[in-house]
Amino acid sequence: MENLIVEVSKYLMIILFACYAYECFSAFRSRISTEKKNHIFDRQIFLMYLIHLDAFLVIYTVTDEMNLIILYFLQVILVTIVIVNYQLLYPKASRLVTNNMCMLLMIGFVMLTRLSYEKAIRQYAIAICASVITIVIPVLIRKVRSLRRLTWLYAMVGIAGLAAVTIFGSTSYGAKISVTIGGLFSIQPSEFVKILFVFFVAGMLYKNTDFVAAVHVLILVASRDLGGALIFFVTYLVMLYVATRKLFYFAGGLLVGCIAAVAAYGLFSHVRVRVVAWQ
Repeated sequence: MENLIVEVSKYLMIILFACYAYECFSAFRSRISTEKKNHIFDRQIFLMYLIHLDAFLVIYTVTDEMNLIILYFLQVILVTIVIVNYQLLYPKASRLVTNNMCMLLMIGFVMLTRLSYEKAIRQYAIAICASVITIVIPVLIRKVRSLRRLTWLYAMVGIAGLAAVTIFGSTSYGAKISVTIGGLFSIQPSEFVKILFVFFVAGMLYKNTDFVAAVHVLILVASRDLGGALIFFVTYLVMLYVATRKLFYFAGGLLVGCIAAVAAYGLFSHVRVRVVAWQ
């Protein structure tokens, strides 16, 4: 019976994800009214909750732990609060981006809950703090204009944070991604540096920031955090394209990124292991 539930859930998950992806592309159709777009976003939210529920039903079926039911409802409450708050506080914000953000958050919850209940609880607490910060940051940017003049400070703090991981970080699955503080908990500075990096690039787009962006990426490569390096690289490419509207920069950057990915496969054993796992 348990195996049957898992198999059915697997195919249901594929169908739900396919429907969610279809709705993402549907929102970009031309000549679509605002009302129809809102219906699409509402369906996305419904599909998101179904995917989350489907995943937790499987985890509960396999583990038979009552604590998971409580954690499931806590996660649903948090995501609902985030969605509602964004619609109330930032009515002009893209609902598609908000939905996708919450979808990724739910996927992260599911993956971590499957691996470790304790880590899932810790991640839930971090998600609450992060959600509060993300809701407050746009207000700060709009109200505190002096933040726009601290561009080089963002770069220096970001580079220092990434360098600290390279020097003091512990290796996990072939990469240095976190620093342990007091032996009690560990943090990934790159997660915070991502925000500072976006602030820096956005504030300095009128100047050439290639060198500073490259320093961020190279430090991550030195730490063998190639996933983080890819995120920083793509973020820079996207922001550069948005600012210049020159497709040559974006296409050229993607080509260089593909070449670098092939080189990383040959240079780093943990990358080859991940490729094999994916296959």
